Amino acid sequence: LKRRRGRVLEEVRYDATSLLKLKAYLPAAESFGLVSELRSGMSAQVFAQSAFDHWEVLEGNPYDPDDSILETVRAIRARKGLLSDPPPLEK
Repeated sequence: LKRRRGRVLEEVRYDATSLLKLKAYLPAAESFGLVSELRSGMSAQVFAQSAFDHWEVLEGNPYDPDDSILETVRAIRARKGLLSDPPPLEK
């Protein structure tokens, strides 16, 4: 989950079983392919359920080329058919 910018909120282990229940926040864009990745690492013994919970402001500066948020902004702009770089800020 950390590789996909997820945050674990709750972890519950059930006694006398190998069951583990995780409750986590994960950006929707990062959720695609997660179940397949988890199943490949856990011998296909993964059951996943997801539901939208909330919007969250992304922290960072999309005008800083060293900030990872710039790649997220570029991907969103490309998906919408816009130029990849955000327009310059006007003074």
